[in-house]
Amino acid sequence: YDVVESKGDKAPDEELLDGTVHIKMVRTPKKQMGPNEMEIMIDAIVKKALFYKRIGFDFVYIHPFSGVLGNFLNRKTNTRTDEYGGSFENRAKFPAELFRRVKDAVGDDFILVLDANNHLDPTLVAPYTYICPEDAIQFFLMVEPYIDMIDMRSKQIETPFEGSPEIYLNPESLAFSAQTKAAGFKKPIAAWTGYMDLDLMEEAIASGKAD
Repeated sequence: YDVVESKGDKAPDEELLDGTVHIKMVRTPKKQMGPNEMEIMIDAIVKKALFYKRIGFDFVYIHPFSGVLGNFLNRKTNTRTDEYGGSFENRAKFPAELFRRVKDAVGDDFILVLDANNHLDPTLVAPYTYICPEDAIQFFLMVEPYIDMIDMRSKQIETPFEGSPEIYLNPESLAFSAQTKAAGFKKPIAAWTGYMDLDLMEEAIASGKAD
């Protein structure tokens, strides 16, 4: 498909929207979510999780470090001055409530996974796209009662031909998993990507750094 992009609140020229264009993306000025929008988002995600449970899935992933939830948690993008901005507790209020509501809805017989994706990586080019590790660990501890495990992937490596032996022998996901456990997190952590050594995998589990 083709994408016609327009900055601001002005729509693309009509002549651009011919038969070859299937998606129109218009960037409008950013607007803070209000309580109604938050409730709509929570309700939609709860319904989707219940749908997956109803058709036979065993678990669902939610990744809070990008998109709307990431914008709340991120101290750089969250510039709110109300009860959802400022301190970490305020910034985490809405994302934590979403996890609580989903878990309450799906129950203990359906696994809720927190997907800690690569927006944790502080080496990314644009600083506003990541969550600092300190805030991430605080969030893990805050939502621990509502989740069943963390999928820790602070840096993505898809094939043996990416990265370097230094990364393979010292996966960032394993280091961050150990750091999270040292902070008192008790639920299982799957620390993945970058593992190319079977002995390292066995040692990671035996040492308690990951599960």
